[in-house]
Amino acid sequence: MKKLAMIMEANNRAFACTRVAWFLKKIREMDEEINLYIFRSAGAWTLDRNYNLGEYNIYQLPDLSEFDGIILDVNSIHQREQYGCGAASWEYLINAARQSGKPVLSLANRIEGFYYVGIIIMQPCFR
Repeated sequence: MKKLAMIMEANNRAFACTRVAWFLKKIREMDEEINLYIFRSAGAWTLDRNYNLGEYNIYQLPDLSEFDGIILDVNSIHQREQYGCGAASWEYLINAARQSGKPVLSLANRIEGFYYVGIIIMQPCFR
């Protein structure tokens, strides 16, 4: 049985829920035994620093080396330091994912050494 860790922010927007549903659909289509473990924080929904500390601490729960792969869906967590702890959580997650030695798929953030899925903006080729 393979284990995937999905680490994400608690965006209640439709696209965040759609991403999880898409990954679950693809896992079922592969007809392999894969468990998806989701670690989701609702940090920065309040200006309460203690609340945010508690929320972002969920990212310290998993031992990422115990998973076969990691999906990072934390598009804006590094921009949340003004709410308390966001930037620290960003650095922690990147370091923990790197140290795990497992393949990492980063959604919407280009991070050196990780696979990337997102939009690539290219310069138009006008002559």
